[in-house]
Amino acid sequence: MGKQIAWDEIDKKAKEILDASDEIWGCAETAFQEDNSVKVLCDLLKKEGFAVEENLADVKTAFKGTYGSGKPVIGILGEFDALSGLNQEPCATEKRQWLTVLRDTAAVTICWEPHPFPQRSV
Repeated sequence: MGKQIAWDEIDKKAKEILDASDEIWGCAETAFQEDNSVKVLCDLLKKEGFAVEENLADVKTAFKGTYGSGKPVIGILGEFDALSGLNQEPCATEKRQWLTVLRDTAAVTICWEPHPFPQRSV
C-alpha cells in the first residue's frame, strides 16, 4: 500500500477518528480506570474488522487489536489516561489557571482563565 492510499483511507475515516478522539478526551479517566475510553476504541476496532482481545495480562483496560496476517507487522502503544489534578482543556497550547466562576445551589462550574462565560458574582 502506497503512502497516498494510506492518507486517502485516513481522510475517508476522519470523522470517525475525530469523533472517537473527542469522546475519549471527554472521558478523562485516570490510570486503570479508562473503561469508557477502552470501550470506544474496542468498538471502533471491531467495527473496522479487527479481532479484539480485551483484559490483556489481567489488566481490565488493556487490549489488543489484530488485523490481517503476514508482513509488515505494525504495533502501536497508546497511552491516553488522564492525569489527576491536571486540566483536560481541549485545544490548549499553554497552561491556564483554574478559576471557579459560576456557583449555583445545585452545582459549581469550573472555567478556565480567561473563561468563555460572562463573570457573575459568586
